[in-house]
Amino acid sequence: MESDGDLADAEAYYKEGVDNNPDHSYMYYQLGFFYFNTKHDYPMALREFKNDVKTPDAEANDWKMLAHPYERTGQIDQAVSVWKLIKQRFPTAPAVDYNLNKDLKLQAAQQGQAPPAAHNTP
Repeated sequence: MESDGDLADAEAYYKEGVDNNPDHSYMYYQLGFFYFNTKHDYPMALREFKNDVKTPDAEANDWKMLAHPYERTGQIDQAVSVWKLIKQRFPTAPAVDYNLNKDLKLQAAQQGQAPPAAHNTP
């Protein structure tokens, strides 16, 4: 449906999936990604990814997708906090250092400070 451009039906399908599977991350992720990637509705994506990471089966990619809409909505402090949490909980997750460093630079720019030194996984 989504790839055919039937966005209303795709959204309804994802929402039904969430309603039928409220304790599992998969459909929250799908709905959040739909809002993030297809509709570019970052506040709605943020809402769904917040629900996603509350599920017991949320993994590193679920948490990563929570950080991205924080960044897109200008909530850089929250994005940095999420990247730091991911780094602690999932130390081998790829692309965390890159995104953390990028958001730390954005955070410093927002605060009128010099960019911090890069964080690297040992």
